[in-house]
Amino acid sequence: MKIHQRLSRSFAPLIAAVLSSPLLLSVAHAQEHEAHEVPSISTLLLPVINFSIFLFVFFRYAWPVMRAALVDRRKLVAEELAAADRAHQEAKAARAAVEELRSRLATDGQKLLEEMRAEGEREKAALIQAANAGAERIRKDATLLVEQETARSLQTIRKEIADEVVARVTATLRERLTAADDERFVPRFVGALDAEAGR
Repeated sequence: MKIHQRLSRSFAPLIAAVLSSPLLLSVAHAQEHEAHEVPSISTLLLPVINFSIFLFVFFRYAWPVMRAALVDRRKLVAEELAAADRAHQEAKAARAAVEELRSRLATDGQKLLEEMRAEGEREKAALIQAANAGAERIRKDATLLVEQETARSLQTIRKEIADEVVARVTATLRERLTAADDERFVPRFVGALDAEAGR
């Protein structure tokens, strides 16, 4: 837009000079009416002068603007190319970073998977060990309980046998002992009790 305005401003005097030049109008009019005449020196000189004026106006007003516009355009294209090159380099760097991140993620994922497997194996071994320890404790508790129950049963059986023996011995002694044996054993028994009490 800026370049277009510059060009339109610079060409305005040129266009005005060309359209309003009386030399051009007279040459055009003369060429229309005198097409069969031999050209004079003025007929040949006027286009040269007209073209010289055109070149002067062109190089004085239009050319600097056009040159500045071309330089500006060249700078703009160079800047856009540099920006495109920077964007391309940034895109390449971003792609390399993404590839590196993808590779690192794959490595980290594999490492994490291996760590999770190792952790699972450790937990499995710990659970098996805990289960074995629990089973061993239960087996020991059961063995101890069986031993206690066996000892209690043996004690009960012994007591029952002892009570039965005492009952039979007592019954047998009652049948066999006489009144004289009672008189003889009672003082001994009482003396033994007194002796035990004195200790």
